[in-house]
Amino acid sequence: MGSRLFAAALALLCAACGTRLVSETVIESPRVKVELRHREQSGQILPRGYAHPAEIEAVRIAHVLASLVHEDKQGRRAPTIRSLHVYDLAEGLSSALGRASPDQEVVAATLVRDRRLGVFTIDRVTALRAAVEDDALLLEFFDVEWDLEDSDDSEGLHAYSIPLALPPDLPDFRLVAGEAQLSQGARGVRVFWRDDFYRRPMSLRVRKGRMKRRTVLLGEPAETESGSDFETPPAEELSQAQLRSLADLLEARREGRMPEAEFRHRYRRILEGRPDEQADPGNPPP
Repeated sequence: MGSRLFAAALALLCAACGTRLVSETVIESPRVKVELRHREQSGQILPRGYAHPAEIEAVRIAHVLASLVHEDKQGRRAPTIRSLHVYDLAEGLSSALGRASPDQEVVAATLVRDRRLGVFTIDRVTALRAAVEDDALLLEFFDVEWDLEDSDDSEGLHAYSIPLALPPDLPDFRLVAGEAQLSQGARGVRVFWRDDFYRRPMSLRVRKGRMKRRTVLLGEPAETESGSDFETPPAEELSQAQLRSLADLLEARREGRMPEAEFRHRYRRILEGRPDEQADPGNPPP
């Protein structure tokens, strides 16, 4: 309940300081909701400086969403976005990012209805905010699988208000950075969405408490286990030079200017702060 109390306190503070939150609905259904938001103070829009509008295909966002994994306090991992919501949510996020101004962020929520013992119904909400900064898609989660208390079949997401800001307390979950991703605190990841990894759809499975990521190759029957063997540190622990180098490196691989073995070698050297981290990706020194 800490995040609920924080949201209420923040709303009172915003009202006291004259800040107003303005929301615009992009899509809304009983199971998926996507909004655009900006803040105003004294009639003026507060600047955010995002790289919006951003044209990202819905199918690529769907592949990003399908790759997201979180870990609970017991260390158990699970997909963050349920598969039944991936494509509807991706459509909404793609539309919202394409309409957003540099001062607007995108917020979204999904609802799943689970039945316990075949009788009791439990609604759970996952809510996030999304924005494009530089060449990365920032995804941060207010709630993951949060139990929606005292709801009924007629209310759906109408019984849930997306928080105004990320709660300051540590959540009961932690987003786990995957391929072409950097951790953004416990609640989020910074995704290099242009990476070729997100060109193909993924499915995630849990085996003995560990996540298995399967790349689905269209027209190719054989299953390929895929995933990152990198332990990528949080973005805030990397220098700006390292972040730029990683972005350049991912672009070089995406454009086919670098073999996978060379990519992995340079990726590790950048994370380690080795002297050649500024070398031109795709054009290795002699």
